Amino acid sequence: MFAVGWKAYVGLRNVPDDALIVDIYAQQFSWIFVMPNDRESEDELVVPLGKSVKLNLTSEDVLHGFS
Repeated sequence: MFAVGWKAYVGLRNVPDDALIVDIYAQQFSWIFVMPNDRESEDELVVPLGKSVKLNLTSEDVLHGFS
């Protein structure tokens, strides 16, 4: 059971070099998404279909449930 879980965990931790990296800032009543071209979006994230995406989550003020 550990081996199966570990394999899944390692697979999620290894991000492809060509992955889209999105910085996400959680605030009390909103989310700010910053794309690689510094374009910002509030409360809605749209990513390309079939592309790997790495999400960098940061809480600005309170603890959030990132689920």
